[in-house]
Amino acid sequence: MKKITILLLLSVALTACNLFYPQNQSETVRNAPAAETPETTTTAPAAEVPETTTTAPAAEAPETARNHPAAGASETTTHTPATKGEAKPLYTVSIEAPETVKKNEVFSITATLLNSSGKRTTIMHASQLFIFRIKDSKGMQVNVISMDHVGIMRGLRANETITETYQYKLESTGQYEASAIAQFRVGEGNYELETNKSVFEVVPQ
Repeated sequence: MKKITILLLLSVALTACNLFYPQNQSETVRNAPAAETPETTTTAPAAEVPETTTTAPAAEAPETARNHPAAGASETTTHTPATKGEAKPLYTVSIEAPETVKKNEVFSITATLLNSSGKRTTIMHASQLFIFRIKDSKGMQVNVISMDHVGIMRGLRANETITETYQYKLESTGQYEASAIAQFRVGEGNYELETNKSVFEVVPQ
């Protein structure tokens, strides 16, 4: 009888344990704090920082020595010595004409060659030394020139002159210009010298 009682008590105890233990165990599992999951640290790749390119200002190129001479150097300036007066010509020519001429009236123009070489010389020219030209206010030549190409030789002392006169008449009034050209040879050299220009007026009679 005692054995049966003990067995019954053990059976009841086991049953009670089975009923109690699983419930407590499930509660324990349910109530037990979840195991801490180790935080996974995901290291995000650092955002690429764009490289900042600092452009250094270009070094200024040194100016050429042509504009600014280097230190210690000096610019070379060539000075042409001034000539005291122009070289004296060997021969000079000039012309003279009246200031006023009457229409259809013959007038005279005089041209002169001067030997300014300072020594005696010999020149050769055609039948006339000078070629005379008369032009109107429009620059048109109004006279006709003709001469014989006969070689004439003349000796000229220092400062001696040769003078030739040209005669002409004009049929129209207005302003005119007279000049002359001396053509001659000295040794192997040819000369062609033009005189100054003389302006004159042709007026009615």
